[in-house]
Amino acid sequence: MSRIAEGEAKKEAAKALTDTAFTNAIEQYLGGMKTQRGSSLNAYRSTMRRLQRWADAQSIANVGDVTGQMLDRWRSEWSPEAKEKENRLALTTQAVLLTRVKAFFAWATSIRMIDHNPALAIKAITPGPSETMPLTAKQFELVLESTRKYDAECRYNAAKVGEQLRAIFLIQRWTGLRISDALVLPKPALVDNRIRLTTQKTEADMDCILPDHVVEVLNSLPRRKENTPTISSGRRDVPHRSKPISGFGR
Repeated sequence: MSRIAEGEAKKEAAKALTDTAFTNAIEQYLGGMKTQRGSSLNAYRSTMRRLQRWADAQSIANVGDVTGQMLDRWRSEWSPEAKEKENRLALTTQAVLLTRVKAFFAWATSIRMIDHNPALAIKAITPGPSETMPLTAKQFELVLESTRKYDAECRYNAAKVGEQLRAIFLIQRWTGLRISDALVLPKPALVDNRIRLTTQKTEADMDCILPDHVVEVLNSLPRRKENTPTISSGRRDVPHRSKPISGFGR
């Protein structure tokens, strides 16, 4: 009798694991990402929200309810021209999404939350070679014009950020800076038409000349209330890295 009882207890324990609510499983998975930070963690959160929306649309309550057939059908619906907006994904995005979905179910299987991995047989997606091309002059003007349209459609003045967006786009257009460097660009980096700074990621020195119209846009932006002090590098003053850098906008 004791053996029978033990067997039944094991069955109940296994059933309890597969009965884990999908939402709870995702929360536990994200909570375990202790080494992920910033944009990486946000990317996983975005993927898990997409996975949760798919599960809700399929009326999937528990993580153990997902089958390989369901996942394969979902995968087949991804396309840049998909009928459902949620499934309109470029090939590279499809590949990343599938990799993270497979990682989630592999994790759930490894901790015995589910007794088998429904994503195990799903074939990976290999994106084809692609090249990011720069915007044409006409396309860039359309981007700038869209910032003005954005402001015109805003109901509240506090939400109007078109001026800041135009400044960011113009900086990137004429310097090639990463968005992260453009966002934290300090006012002291600009002297007359010359902009000098050390990039954050590569710590490369940059020195370039900006056109007058770009300088006018930058100088028209209000200063932040706090200004970061600078320290001498021996060659020029550079922002002190131990404190947040005060940028042109916000």
